[in-house]
Amino acid sequence: MYKTTATICFCLAFIFISCGRENFDDEISAAFYRAQADNDPGSSSETNDNDDPTNEPSEPTDELTDPTDEPTSEPTSEPTTEPTNEPTTEPTSEPTTEPTNDKDPCDPNPCSDVENSTGKCTALSATSYECVCYADYDWKEGECKFTYKTCSPINGLIWSSKYGEMDWDEAVSYCESLTECGYNGWHLASISELRKLIQNCPKTQSGGSCGVTDSCLSTTCSSTDCSLPRCHSSELSIFGDTDTFWSSSEDFDHSNMAWRVMFQDTSISTYSKTVTFYFRCARKAN
Repeated sequence: MYKTTATICFCLAFIFISCGRENFDDEISAAFYRAQADNDPGSSSETNDNDDPTNEPSEPTDELTDPTDEPTSEPTSEPTTEPTNEPTTEPTSEPTTEPTNDKDPCDPNPCSDVENSTGKCTALSATSYECVCYADYDWKEGECKFTYKTCSPINGLIWSSKYGEMDWDEAVSYCESLTECGYNGWHLASISELRKLIQNCPKTQSGGSCGVTDSCLSTTCSSTDCSLPRCHSSELSIFGDTDTFWSSSEDFDHSNMAWRVMFQDTSISTYSKTVTFYFRCARKAN
């Protein structure tokens, strides 16, 4: 009996050391049944292969698997885009256009052969200029054009500035009392005199086919050539007027009416004297 107990204890120690604690309970059970079989004469001498103490312990089934904490993707700490602190556009400090101050539009002189010009050129910028014109001429559209000025003789008459708006009686009185450019003796311009200010409209300008003149002031003298000249030039008046102007000429058939010129299209017609329009005074040149 003592021998049997010692054998059991030895086996337990061996199993504990060899297999570790994980298979301890299974080995104890196997050793116990073997000891019982040795002490029991009726037991079979054959033992189960699973109870053979010489059998090598099975390999542990809980071996470590591949570590799962290894990185599954490439590190993301590296920048995914190019740095954005670098300049995204070309420097704008350099000039974007060619210098324009290194050219003289008056060299060579373009005014030397311009009619009614003194031949002197004045540079306005690197690409523009104007020619100095004679008196009564102005630089317009690349040439020296004659410009009508007040108080300058024009076709034997001197013209005042533009006045208005007044009714017909007020305009007549204003001109009779006017002193301008050192002159007096002014009068409200007649219809024939006003027609001398019309240009670029052959039907109503002085000598045109319109029959209304200082010598023909009846409404029968008027025609479509007077009322519908159909002129649309941008310069229908030598003074650049675009308004309606009174004349001193009364309608021969209606004493409350007087003739007028509408410089918008240079049409000529009569209208009530009580309406206000612009006007110019005239006098004979000395």
